[in-house]
Amino acid sequence: MPSDKRARKRAAREAKLAALQRAQRRRSTVRRTITVVVLVAVAAGIYVLVSGNSTKNTAGKKSGATSTTSSTAPTTSRSAPTGCVRP
Repeated sequence: MPSDKRARKRAAREAKLAALQRAQRRRSTVRRTITVVVLVAVAAGIYVLVSGNSTKNTAGKKSGATSTTSSTAPTTSRSAPTGCVRP
């Protein structure tokens, strides 16, 4: 039969260990959360960089389509300098 003092010591030790386990679990959760947030941020950054280049290429293609329409007009302008060379 343990004495009251031993029972109190055991209870205090168990409470201390439980508190340490909770603190460790909390640190682990915080570390895991930070890791996930950083990975999501990196993935989002890569996506923005890749999409940013695709958007620029798409915009360039749109400009290219506009340039094609504009190229038709300068073709007429090119005929004029060629005409100027004739005389």
